[in-house]
Formats: sequence, C-alpha cells, structure tokens
Amino acid sequence: MLRKILIFTLLIIAATAMGTVKPAPGFSDNMVLQRDVPIPVSGTAAPGERVTVTFSGQSVCTTADADGKWLVTLAPVSACKENRSMTIAGENNSVVIRNCLVGEVWLCSGQSNMAMPMWSNDPRWRAANGDNDVKNGANPLIRISTIAPGWSAAAQSEADMKWEMLNENNGMAFSAVAFYFGQKIFHELDVPVGLVVAAWPGSVIEPFIPPCGFASVPQLKPLADVINIRLPGTREYQEASRKTAENFQRWLTEFNNARINNQPLPPPPEYPAIMRPPTRHQAPTVIYNKMLHPLTAFKFRGVIWYQGCSNLHDGLLYRYKMQALLNGFRMVFNDPAMPFYFVQLAPWDYTSFSRQPHDLPTIWEAQATFARSNDHVGMAVINDAGDITDIHPRNKRTVGNRLALLALRHTYGQMDIRSDSPELTAWKIENGKFILDFKNIESWQGTPDHFEIAGSDGNWVKAQVEISGTQLIIHAPEIPEPVQMRYLWNHTLSGVLFNEAGLPLSAFRCGNFVTKNDVIDRVTGNAHLIFQYDLKKVATRNGRPAYLIDNSASFRGFKVKRIIYVVELIDNNARESWVVIAMDAFTEDAEKIGIPVQSTGVRLGVRISNLTVFSNVEGLKTGNIPQGNIEFWGCDYLPGNGYGITGAAPGSYDFGDVMSLPDRAGHGSMQIHNFADKQVIFAYNNFYSADHDIGIGNAPGTHTDWTFSQSGKNYSVAILRIFAEFNR
Repeated sequence: MLRKILIFTLLIIAATAMGTVKPAPGFSDNMVLQRDVPIPVSGTAAPGERVTVTFSGQSVCTTADADGKWLVTLAPVSACKENRSMTIAGENNSVVIRNCLVGEVWLCSGQSNMAMPMWSNDPRWRAANGDNDVKNGANPLIRISTIAPGWSAAAQSEADMKWEMLNENNGMAFSAVAFYFGQKIFHELDVPVGLVVAAWPGSVIEPFIPPCGFASVPQLKPLADVINIRLPGTREYQEASRKTAENFQRWLTEFNNARINNQPLPPPPEYPAIMRPPTRHQAPTVIYNKMLHPLTAFKFRGVIWYQGCSNLHDGLLYRYKMQALLNGFRMVFNDPAMPFYFVQLAPWDYTSFSRQPHDLPTIWEAQATFARSNDHVGMAVINDAGDITDIHPRNKRTVGNRLALLALRHTYGQMDIRSDSPELTAWKIENGKFILDFKNIESWQGTPDHFEIAGSDGNWVKAQVEISGTQLIIHAPEIPEPVQMRYLWNHTLSGVLFNEAGLPLSAFRCGNFVTKNDVIDRVTGNAHLIFQYDLKKVATRNGRPAYLIDNSASFRGFKVKRIIYVVELIDNNARESWVVIAMDAFTEDAEKIGIPVQSTGVRLGVRISNLTVFSNVEGLKTGNIPQGNIEFWGCDYLPGNGYGITGAAPGSYDFGDVMSLPDRAGHGSMQIHNFADKQVIFAYNNFYSADHDIGIGNAPGTHTDWTFSQSGKNYSVAILRIFAEFNR
C-alpha cells in the first residue's frame, strides 16, 4: 500500500514538474475579443511545452520559450454575438474559456472621475440617475471587468481580472464614464462591447506611464533617468549599481582592516536614495506595473482616459506627461496608431487645493495642445457639464457620450456624427479688435461671455463679443491697442458658447504674449543693475549682504530717480512666478535700495509713488498704480497699523505694519504694497534665518504679507535684481 501511495505521489510531482498551460490575464470566461484584427493569445507553460489554441474554426500551435512564455496569433475574426469557446491545450492540461464574444474592446483608465461608479450609498459618489440607467442598460452583450487598485515596483505578469456580463447588480459598482461610453458604442455599432477599467482615485498621471513612455519624451529626461536607474537591465541601472557595489566593497575592506588592527570602525556608506525602490502608489510607473502591464498581451481597440486633477501643479508640463502616457501605451500594446480619447477637466474651485484661478485653465491649455499634436487622439470638452461645488460632477452621461462620439467618428468612420468642439484656427488684430476663426463650427449657439482682453500693460478687462458667421470679433473700448485675449480663464467659469451640435468651446488664449524678458528689457532699458541677490541666502545682522552682484560703489554720489525690483522664483515643482516693480525713488542713495539688514541703517515705513507692476501671478494687480507703501527694516515688527495705511488691519500682518525695537535686529522686512487694492506685491522677510518668508501677491491665510510662512522652502530658485535710474 505504501509503495502504491509513493508511486502515485511521484506521478503527481512529475506531472506538475512538466508544467501547466495557463493563459495570460484577460483570457477568461465571458471575455470579448477585438474584432477584425489579428488576435494575440498568450500565456505560460513549461519551457519547450507544445501549446495549441483553438477558436472560431482556427487552431494554431506554438512552443513555450525557455522562460515558459508562449504566444500565438489568430487571424482576424468578425464580430460575433454568439457565445463561443476557446481551448488552450498543453501537453498535460487544457483550459477551456467559455462564453467568448467578438466585438469592440476598450481600456478605460484614469483617476477618481473614471472610477466613480454608477451607484453607491454616497449621494456625492454616483452618477446622476445611475440606478435607473443600469437597470435599463443591463446587456449580456456588454462585458465588463474592473482591475482592483494595486501597485508594484516591478512589472507584473499576473492580474486578478474577471469578465462579467453587464447586469443590474455588477453595473451599479462599474465606472459610470465607461458604462455610458459602452452603451453608446453598442447601440451605434450593434456589436458586443468589452470594457476594462483600470483606475485609481487621487492618483497623478506618472504611475500610469510605462518606463518606455518617459524615455520617449525629451522634456521628461530627468524623470526617465531616475526610472532607468531603478530598472534592471538598463545602462543607467548597471552603472549606478556598479558604483554602489564598489563603494560598499571599499568600505568593507576598510572595515575589516580597522577591525583587524583594533582601530575605530568606519560607518558604512549611505545607500543611494535614487536607487531605493518606490514606497507609495504615486511613484512613476508603479500603477502601470501592477494594473496595466499584465494586460499588454490583450488586444484593445483603444483607450479612454479621465485624469488630471492631481496634476494641476504641472501647468503646461502636463502636456508632455500625457505624451509620455500615449507613447508608452502605443509601444507596450504594440499599436502605433492606438486611438486615445480623453476628457478635459471640468470647472471646479481648486482654491481648497491651494491652487490659483488660472491653474486649471493652464491644464486645459496643456490638454488641448496635446490633443492637437497627435493623430488618432481626441478631447471631450465638458466645461458645461461640471459642478462648481463638487470635483466629481455627477453628470457622467454627457462625459461618456462625448467620448463615444469621438470614437464613432474618428475610429469607426461615422462621418455624419458631430464629435468635435469648436477650435481656434487663426487670429488677427485689426482696428483694435481680435478677429478669430474656428473649425468644427457652422453656427454659434449660447451666450458670448467670459472673454477678456489686455494691452501691453497686462491689465485684463472684460471684452465685448460680436458674432459674424463663424467668426468671433473681440474688443474692449478701454483697450484701444489689445495684444492678448483669453476665454474662460478661471477655474470656476463654465462654458457658454457651443457649436450647432451642442459641443462647447474650450478655454483658450491667443495674442502677442508679453514675456518676462520682454517686460524686464522694457522696464530696465534706461536703468543700471545695482544688486543681484540670492533670496535663499542667510543674511548677517551686522554685515553686508552677500550679493551675487554689487555695483553700488560705482554709483556713489549719483542721485536715484527710479527704483526697479525684479523677482524671479521657481518652486519645487518647476513652476515659475515673477514680478517687476518700478517706482519713484524712496531714497537717493543707491546703497540703501538693497536688502535692509540692520547695518544699512534703513528703517522705512513710507508711501511710494508712480508704481508700474508686471507679473505672471494670478490676481496681482498689474499696470500703473498711483501710490503704494514699503516696509523696509532689519528689525522686528508688529501687526499694528502704526503708519496709518488706508485699509490695513490692526491685528494681522498685512500691508500696514509697524517696527518694534528698531535698534535690535530681528525678523526683518522688505515689502512692497499696493494698499488701495489691499495687496502685497512682494515680500521678503526673516532674511537672517534659513526659514525665509518669500512671496509675490497676497499669501493665503491670516497674514497676507507672508510673515511667519517660512515659504522660502517652497522655492528651488529665488533671485532678486535691483536696478536704478539716476539724475546726473
């Protein structure tokens, strides 16, 4: 008996050792295969094992490679509503995949607005009328699958993927955007539809991007270099790991020598931080590794994408991250023309995210630029379907339908369908008016509002709009010589202009934009550079500031007429902010217009006149300002309005504070204010400490002049240049 049991056990072990054929994720019961294209089918088996795939009258054989991987390609199959079976046979087992359909298969990805379900117990986390729409939309010819959120430092081959027929139960928890997209595709094409959702609420775009995507975009080279250092097999990985090994081997030799000779033991070298594996799901590539890489063996018609809220800090850089995502998807799915349709973000007040009103329009611009720059890419504009009170607008029917319109026209060739929003094609300025031309428009519908115009001073005013056929003519009587115009340039504004198909015009801007360098060159054209200073330096209380440039000695005896401050900041997310401030001199001595440390003897709380301000900081008043005031001192100060500045609060640090203990160096203040508009134009405080307060415009919170904010740590670059014009 024992002998029989032993033989039986050995047979089981032998059979197991020979391998078990297994299909890749996606190939399972109830799946939908992509019609009318070669169909790749892959999986694993024992190395060298013979594998045969049989489906729809085809039978294709292959042999697993040395790693146990196998791949066959079936000839294209037409759409089929009849359930079929696929058999994958190895030498020791067979897998039968049942209830297979052939139709259109789409990957649906992004963050929370893609993940938001048709229905849940939370009234703010479900589609409007989602429960009824699921009941009416249940359909065994629509198959759905949702990949559970997960991340990995290395690419994975396995995923817990299950196909289901869409019914009243599983549809409630399914992505609302994907649901409405699939419904529209099915009813227009009358073929089975497969929808795979891989979304993670709150995620930035970087974790979804494959490594090859980062490497394909030159503007993202710094990110690609870091990724490649952690990616086994790359040149960067080999070089970094070699250097690390040498450092540790050198230390080990020194350690052993010290131990043998009874000497103090040297500490080990620090492991390079850049080589440490990621520790959270927001790191580049990690969501792709876990949720998307296992699906690359499956054939999709295309991708729909809804993401961007968490990348609002990127500004125009977001365009390049979307490009990396697209390039990466097309490479890993082996489809150079893979359709990609995405959602432009909806309006919402991002102030609670510490974002400025123009940050969302800048992302809108980045998204639109990306869409224009690529073939087989389309953008669904939804600025009329948002909810200013909720970052997750519940009108997901409009979103899904507009994505489907793009696919129906541009992927499926239904050219009678109107799918694209109006888009600016040309502009010119004639007789003080912007004349704008558009495509995707036959007639304008709605109210022409939310247009603004600015002249060379950068002051924006509400514009008047005339409609002339498909043209828009934009002007403002108070701006006789406009140079810039913009539409919908605030995160709380909703779209109000549409084409005849009801598709909204997206936010945009055009004109001869005045750049920072244009402004600096014009304002400082007749001035001399006196000081240049790194605002992140720590000043000494009694010594002279360590200026990068100090030309003040060359102008001793000259009388200052105008003073110009140029501040350029780059934050830790590579976003630039700047301000140029010109004013009548508050001192004739060029030595006293620099950093007012205690040793300079400058202790001024005075009015200033004839300011001219230029800046890219949203909300800061620019142009000509008749009067302002300065707070220039190297001592401590109090929030009391000791100088009687109009409108200043006596109990908080703002644009009207007063020195305290002027003979003792303390916090220090170098501030320029526009008190009529209750604005801090520029503030630099606490310059004796590494915890500087630095800011352009009003600070958020109680103390609008940045006092105690320690905001200097938010900047990687902070440069001040000080110019002067002289009376000879």
